[in-house]
Amino acid sequence: MAVGNRWFYESRLFTDTIKLEITVTHSNDLGDGRIEWHIKRDFETSAGNIADDTFSYYTVVGDSVFSHEVLFNLKYLDYLPLLMPLWVTKTWDADEDIATGTVEEKDTVGTDGGIFFNCMRIELRDLDNGEQNRTLWVAPDVGIIKQMVPLSFGSIEFSLVEYEVE
Repeated sequence: MAVGNRWFYESRLFTDTIKLEITVTHSNDLGDGRIEWHIKRDFETSAGNIADDTFSYYTVVGDSVFSHEVLFNLKYLDYLPLLMPLWVTKTWDADEDIATGTVEEKDTVGTDGGIFFNCMRIELRDLDNGEQNRTLWVAPDVGIIKQMVPLSFGSIEFSLVEYEVE
């Protein structure tokens, strides 16, 4: 992770194209090996920019990545989508007894952003009902290359189309 890293994703929702740009804007060294990486997310549809999010950040502790959102200086939505290192069958508590993460398989995955080898497919599932609440495909040295989120009427999948990482 480095300031200036950017990932560009695209998805389709019915007939509309949704674009998502994620940029690492700055970092804070919290001590004890913890670094806070602030990100900006820009969502755009064919109708124009629909949302900017500057309330999100990641905290990296060792190799593990915690995701947070802040609103009115209050942290919420803390979860652990990636507990490194990853290996097939690894399972962890992803969201304080609400969800688990499991590495389901290792595979080669292609997106418009390239072909990525040794990707881990991670299923995040609700503990209450066991239903999938998202699937992530993570490529070494790149990050999340694909994400599928179930919706009440189906699902939406964001795929990496371009990236700039140090």
